[in-house]
Amino acid sequence: MKNTILSSVVFLAIITSSTLGVLAQDYKALKTDASYYFYDSVVNDLIAIKIDSVVMSGNDILYFNFPQIRPTDNSFCHISDGASWLGDPVIEKPGGIFLFKTINAQDGIQTDTLVIKTQSILNEEWKFANFPFSDDHIDAQLTAIGNMTFLGLVDSVKIITLTRKNAAGMVVPNDINGEEIRLSKNHGLIRLPKFDAFNDYIRFYDITGKTNPETGNINPDLGTIFDFEVGDEIHTRFYSDAFSFSSSTQIWKIKRITGKITSPSNDWKVYHYDICFLKTIKTAPEWLPLNETGHLSVSDTIFLNSDFAVELAKQPNQTFMDPLSSFMISTSAFLKFQRPAKYLNYNYPFSASYPEDSCWSMVMVDGGCDPYYIKGLGGSYYDCPGNIFWYTYIDEIVYYKKGSETWGTPLDCDSLQHVDTKEYNSKEAINFYPNPTTGTITVVIPYGIELPCNIEITDIAGLKSVSFHINQPKQSFDLGNLPAGLYTYKLTSAKGDTFRGKIIRQ
Repeated sequence: MKNTILSSVVFLAIITSSTLGVLAQDYKALKTDASYYFYDSVVNDLIAIKIDSVVMSGNDILYFNFPQIRPTDNSFCHISDGASWLGDPVIEKPGGIFLFKTINAQDGIQTDTLVIKTQSILNEEWKFANFPFSDDHIDAQLTAIGNMTFLGLVDSVKIITLTRKNAAGMVVPNDINGEEIRLSKNHGLIRLPKFDAFNDYIRFYDITGKTNPETGNINPDLGTIFDFEVGDEIHTRFYSDAFSFSSSTQIWKIKRITGKITSPSNDWKVYHYDICFLKTIKTAPEWLPLNETGHLSVSDTIFLNSDFAVELAKQPNQTFMDPLSSFMISTSAFLKFQRPAKYLNYNYPFSASYPEDSCWSMVMVDGGCDPYYIKGLGGSYYDCPGNIFWYTYIDEIVYYKKGSETWGTPLDCDSLQHVDTKEYNSKEAINFYPNPTTGTITVVIPYGIELPCNIEITDIAGLKSVSFHINQPKQSFDLGNLPAGLYTYKLTSAKGDTFRGKIIRQ
């Protein structure tokens, strides 16, 4: 699937080959002046380039991005300083030829080489890579050069178009045909594949932010995650049920920021909150509710130089050591409400079998759930649907107000004291099939749920994608217009009961 998130993409001029020889020397695939962030909207994945070091080796220049967890030739052993998703080192050969290495996911060993010629001239062709698991190859051709606007920046950009060909040079039909790599004169690659996964899937990432100058979506740290002003509000819904589904707890919470103090040295912040909440505990078999409501005034201190702050400052996919648990931990980043957000991947740790052993192996855990944090909206939040190993654990934002910016449907403190509708775990009450779906999906409404119902389907960033009305106990809908990805649904009955769950569109 081809996807582009470059803003206001405009070509202002096409440079002819007669002038290209002068400009070709100015392009480089990688820049060391800033951290660059790239986004794949299909899987909601945010990755980064932050060159840690540059080394001269003869006539070559070696570029090293930050390391990642990688397996070794013994697939049970892992290292914390493996090659990054760029396939470190990236090698710049004389003449502006950049070599990127693919990585075998089973043993962490570099395999094929992908070639980008940054000094190519208009219409020049070259072999970009071998096609994965085939005797075919991928041909690259510089098809256009012109000014482009992205992230509010204007720069000259080279367009490199990819085509699959066989050994005879004939075009072979494939999804990669027509895909583009984009090379900015002053900012390096701004559209590129995930090099270390190129042999497993062909997916392209578009630039979404950079740090110098700071623009777009960049890596959130503790200071930007907890960045509130007096008057801001965060409304949340917490839900959990036990492994046996014999009890469930739900908490609706309105948190208003009433005060803020920042240290003179800006190494800590103190926030004062007013909290209104409704807590409901339901127990089987009658599911009788026990309600608790109230107001709280609380304070929270955010230490911007703490170990936790250091963890959250790490780049997406960067590996680090937790000094308390002696686990290797990594982060993963995504967009939520079109804001940068980050998981701390505690459910994917590695631990040495023995203190003197260099072989780190993945800890096998049933269930478990990673917390995530959102720029300007705090955390931790959780999105952990129930499965056969684990109970449901959801802690999500349903509304926020930051200055004049709002999202969602606000809760009302007075109304929380008189809530009489129910919220069910959807897998106990309704059925969606097939799930995953390639397009058409059928919903079955069991007896006792009052029709008509309304269903809202939103993408993983929290943006409404589509809605339907359900007028009969069994009804089908076409989701073929939705891009492939993970979606959440909220079904509301005529009585006001609500049901939530996930749909995967393949």
